Amino acid sequence: YPSSSYTTSDSTISIDDSVGSGGSSPSESVTTTNFPVGSIVYKSDGTKIGVVASTGAGEITFASALEASLAETDQLYTSQVYLYWMDM
Repeated sequence: YPSSSYTTSDSTISIDDSVGSGGSSPSESVTTTNFPVGSIVYKSDGTKIGVVASTGAGEITFASALEASLAETDQLYTSQVYLYWMDM
């Protein structure tokens, strides 16, 4: 989940394991595994967010600004994997 709300002017987001604020951020290795560079990130409703350019611990940077706004309640998926890192 995004750790806060983001707009289409943002290109880097922070993620965590809970809806809303106060969640735990995934490690860099978990973020990198679940959001590999070049993968496409989508919201749970299928809306495309963007293409991953780089990742860090609990952070995703996209190749350009977000294609859609994000809320703290949006689950994130990639073209590679479904993000549910708490089950890993």
